[in-house]
Amino acid sequence: MAEIVEKNYTYEEVETKVIKIFKEELGVEELDLNVELEYLDIDSLSFAELLVTLENEFDKEMEVEQILSSKGNDPTVTDFIHAVYEGLNPDETK
Repeated sequence: MAEIVEKNYTYEEVETKVIKIFKEELGVEELDLNVELEYLDIDSLSFAELLVTLENEFDKEMEVEQILSSKGNDPTVTDFIHAVYEGLNPDETK
């Protein structure tokens, strides 16, 4: 029986892919990493769409919303990137 080995992603890999997907999904050319998600008009539907796209890109389900909610109100793009990184590499972030 083959052993399933999950790939660990570097923070830079995660950041690059998240930024690329944000730009594509939101139709923007520039993205300020310190801007709050709310300011980008990311509602619950667009958040879910972004998350599904990222899960397909990384081929892994992630608990990004749960991770973000533990960080407090008004998450930024950087907070989102950290949450995706944490979701992909849970053993490295504890």
